Amino acid sequence: MPNPFEFIRHKVQQHNIKVLAKKCNQVLQDPAIASLVLRVTKKHIDMPAIVIQWNNAGFNDVPTSPNNRNGVIGQDQNAIINFMVANGATNYHNTVFMFRDAPTLSA
Repeated sequence: MPNPFEFIRHKVQQHNIKVLAKKCNQVLQDPAIASLVLRVTKKHIDMPAIVIQWNNAGFNDVPTSPNNRNGVIGQDQNAIINFMVANGATNYHNTVFMFRDAPTLSA
């Protein structure tokens, strides 16, 4: 017999995705990311953000240089995250990066 709480959890996740889609005019397929974005945007109203759904295959597409973006040494996931944080981003679970204002985002 299926767990009834799993059904309710799924419905809540789908609702979160729909709410986020209305806010962003786009659809995020991952319910965990949608929930995170909703939680963060409630805390930080009117702050620009970048949402990243990391593609691990993109960091491992060159066998001789694993974990580097397109095989470029020094362009790994941690380096990208550290760069954004050093330039004013607030990091939420390595997925959502909030910025104080738009000029900070474009720096």
